[in-house]
Amino acid sequence: MSEDKPHDPTNATIKAIALDVLDTLPEEFRRLTENLVVCVEDEVRAGIYRSEPECRVMAYYVGTSLKDRSVSQPYGWPDQIVLLEGPIARFAEASGKPLEEVVRICVLHELAHLVGLTHERMRELGYIFDA
Repeated sequence: MSEDKPHDPTNATIKAIALDVLDTLPEEFRRLTENLVVCVEDEVRAGIYRSEPECRVMAYYVGTSLKDRSVSQPYGWPDQIVLLEGPIARFAEASGKPLEEVVRICVLHELAHLVGLTHERMRELGYIFDA
């Protein structure tokens, strides 16, 4: 890992943590990520999510969940998990949680979207940070 301060990550640091999380998944889940790209952006782009203060977006999933895909659907663009460096760093700093834990939960939360889990189920599994 780089010599960044614990809550002053770089895009490369966050991406490396995310890829480590994916590498530690059991094989049956890793197979689901074969057509998955992990991207890191500084902040959420305008128009992606609403800007209300209670809407804390640290990552988002782009793609079609496995449960919503059709067998006749052509193999398309890769699914994406987009991690947001600024919001992740600010949340880690404010919460006192280690950066690795915040990134891990963000990645697992977005993977849960890939497999079609509801937010209620994600909360039960601990894949959501409650305010």
